[in-house]
Amino acid sequence: MSENLRKDFANLEEAFALLPQPVQEHSIRVGEYMRVLFLQACVADIYEDDEKAFIVLDEEHCELAPLIGRYHDIGKALVPAEYHRLEADFSPEEIALYHKHAADSARMVYALGVRDQQIDEEEWTMAREALASHHERWNGAGYPAKLSGKNIHILGRILAVANALDHFAAEKRSEQPMEYAIEQIHARSRTMYDPKVVELLKPAKSKLKRIFNSYLSQSRAIPTTETFIRRSSTRPFALWYRPIAQRKDEQTEAYEAVIRFRDKKEWQEYDAVSHLIRREKMENELGIYMMIEACDTINRLDTCRIPAEYVALELPTGWLNRRGAYHDVAQVLAETDVDAKRLCIVVAERTWSVQTKTMIENLRKLSGLECRTMISGVSLDDFNEQTMIDIGISDYRLTTPMVEEADGQALAERLAKLTEAGIVLHADGIEKQRYQPLLNKLGVQCTAGILSGAFVSENEMVERGLAEPISAGLIAAEPAAEELPASE
Repeated sequence: MSENLRKDFANLEEAFALLPQPVQEHSIRVGEYMRVLFLQACVADIYEDDEKAFIVLDEEHCELAPLIGRYHDIGKALVPAEYHRLEADFSPEEIALYHKHAADSARMVYALGVRDQQIDEEEWTMAREALASHHERWNGAGYPAKLSGKNIHILGRILAVANALDHFAAEKRSEQPMEYAIEQIHARSRTMYDPKVVELLKPAKSKLKRIFNSYLSQSRAIPTTETFIRRSSTRPFALWYRPIAQRKDEQTEAYEAVIRFRDKKEWQEYDAVSHLIRREKMENELGIYMMIEACDTINRLDTCRIPAEYVALELPTGWLNRRGAYHDVAQVLAETDVDAKRLCIVVAERTWSVQTKTMIENLRKLSGLECRTMISGVSLDDFNEQTMIDIGISDYRLTTPMVEEADGQALAERLAKLTEAGIVLHADGIEKQRYQPLLNKLGVQCTAGILSGAFVSENEMVERGLAEPISAGLIAAEPAAEELPASE
């Protein structure tokens, strides 16, 4: 099988492109449901008593879940379209042909994925086990191996719920399709679906509903803009993005950018190569390049009509210590025709730790340009609030260690002075339920981290942001009365 796959398909996306458009759209939505449910499972700490599941439900695997969802039906690329749905009049042989798509998907994803080396082999092994088992049922009545309960891979159990969720919602004419889908899955809890996974649906309903109400199709061309800089597909670095979300409604408020560098197998964080950048004295050119790329992205978001108040960007360490650095910012904004309020310069702890009078002056002048500036992860013990106000800082971000190590009352009093001065408070990675009352008390407005979304490439960020309401005509006809929609 592996050799045939290597011969027939160059990569997973080539096989994915052979699926009919409705199957692709369904798969993309299931991938997004998987992301939400997986992260919800991590935060809720389900199965903390199950060592095997506990190891899988780790933030480190947050990009594996949507990948599994996207390719869960890729095995259907090996059979004619008439066998992509399970029909009532199928012969035993045709039923067997349909059923084999789960095993085929598992083998294809593993064979092609390991070769592409997008993620490590351990995760591809998890993907193979999950895909092979996503039609198994909690009571053992599924296929192909009739596994039951915790013998089914935890990602397979989550995928079974995500897959059914989209089928029920998309194939039922209803004014509230997501509510209907959740109700149907709850009715099958403990028989078909893992009850602990089913319980994740209600707290995640608003996010799942937004996905359903969005038409996300990677096969559709993504709008682009004429960029100010020419980008080569082989360049060794790029900006990656994640959402900054409003806590009150979980809507994406803005995006944060980080620079990543490519080695032979994977993308590396800035810290991994910062010594090389300093040695080669590349900070200035790299900082300007990053700003231009961030401004190009702002223009692209506007072209795609994707709401984003600003893009937050941390520049190379020491960049702000240069005399006249604010002049470079002003020139980039002018040349790319981006409003200064749309760019937020992030000053993280590693930058603040090497501050000079020149940096303070640059920050003050950036404020005069009306750029946003954010202090991120820097302890309040390292500066006083009046200094931040005097230099025009617009945003301040807390991290988990800062909250855990601080005296709650003292922290609240100091942050109150910032909010009184109009500074917006953020949190990064502080998403466990036990922190929520504290974040409410502190007046934290925005969050970033695992629940708002991981860092992704610009194209994937744009794809996710291209949300169009699904029209009534895209909802399939109501399925016949049966245990599951026909495609199950």
